[in-house]
Amino acid sequence: MPYLLLIFGVVLGLYGLYRFFSVATVPQIRALTMTAILVTLCASLFFLAVTGRLPAALALLAALIPLAVGWKRNKDKE
Repeated sequence: MPYLLLIFGVVLGLYGLYRFFSVATVPQIRALTMTAILVTLCASLFFLAVTGRLPAALALLAALIPLAVGWKRNKDKE
């Protein structure tokens, strides 16, 4: 039964993404992508910090600083 609910949720989510991508503009898709990346990174940092792998979390955060600076520069240019 749990697998059936999982499959149902995945199918429903994919259908929602299909409907969104069929009517969305390029800036909306770009914003969704950036939001998904940010949420994934925050969740992974939180998971690493909670499970006691704080050095790995800090290393991941330090590796992301140049990417964040470049993204900010591109955003300011626009």
